[in-house]
Amino acid sequence: MPDLHFEFCIVGQGLAGTTLAWMLKLRNKSVLVLDRNEAVTSSRIAAGLLTPITGPKLARTVYWDECRDRAEAFYRQIERMTSTHFFRSQPAVHLLRSETEQQLFQTRIQSAAFQQLVNPLNTAHGNSHWNAPWGTFEMPAAAQLDVPCYLDCSREIFTRTESLLQTDFSFPTDLEVAPEMLRFPRFGFTADYLILCQGYQPGLSPWFDTVQFQPAKGEILTLRIPDLQEQRSVHSGCWLAPIPACQTSVDHENDLYMLGSTFEWNVLNCIPTTAACELLLARVRHWLNCPVEVVQQQAAVRPTMRDFQPVLGVHPQEPRIGILNGLGTKGSLMAPWLAELLVNHLELQAPLPPKLDVRRWFQ
Repeated sequence: MPDLHFEFCIVGQGLAGTTLAWMLKLRNKSVLVLDRNEAVTSSRIAAGLLTPITGPKLARTVYWDECRDRAEAFYRQIERMTSTHFFRSQPAVHLLRSETEQQLFQTRIQSAAFQQLVNPLNTAHGNSHWNAPWGTFEMPAAAQLDVPCYLDCSREIFTRTESLLQTDFSFPTDLEVAPEMLRFPRFGFTADYLILCQGYQPGLSPWFDTVQFQPAKGEILTLRIPDLQEQRSVHSGCWLAPIPACQTSVDHENDLYMLGSTFEWNVLNCIPTTAACELLLARVRHWLNCPVEVVQQQAAVRPTMRDFQPVLGVHPQEPRIGILNGLGTKGSLMAPWLAELLVNHLELQAPLPPKLDVRRWFQ
């Protein structure tokens, strides 16, 4: 593509890069995405769950208020633009695992803010296939993003509009920082900005080598559970979520579920392990009273940061080179808000929240 100029070049077409590209396109910016099109990435195996309450401490999800409605509005807009359905508002269910957790719920529910996010403890939310002696509660504002479908339909549009180039990208050979613009000599184009959204990659770039990742390998299972017939995601020491219809065949449209997820901090690869499979099955069998069949197992490395906060912004000495990364386990919820923050920063010089700004890693 000789003699082409783009306002923005984005490296990586995962959840972060795709969402940022759309956010820029919605503001009529010219964008080119560079992506290797890897078959297995943390974005592509993500369950895409949006839940307001998380973990054994029944904690309110960080940034929920900032992100939930903004995420739905954004994904609905992209659905209309792509004539595709990939976002589903669907309640989620939490199965309490002990008397202690039940007592914690009774304490939490005294808060008006907590009450707005859950339906009261009620065994009527149950399912005959669950073992939930301490009760359950429902999260009506939960949702699920079909991440692979979102990425694939976006890729199709980006390709059709000549906004995507399937290729690898490496420093320093593929970037020349000239005074007037950024040059990409191997590809024959120039850009005003370069934004890195590659997820976790060792040696990300010389520009952000001080940014500290704490990546975690995660493994998930695809299960066939014909007897369950549950359309909500279920949470109880692990999560079980129905696989969206566009990822299944007609024969098994209501049978397939994703089960996840594990955290491995030391061995960082995309190779599934027997230990992770056994761990996940042991967890789900603790509360699920029906037979399951393992159909598939996948593994990928999440781009989590050392301080467990996403990272976005521009390099302190080279403001034409930026980053959006480290979305971790809440990427489907947070991506639209984070992309909007970054675009407003680049276009309007709006300040970034200090605990998210990449400059925190240069102090």
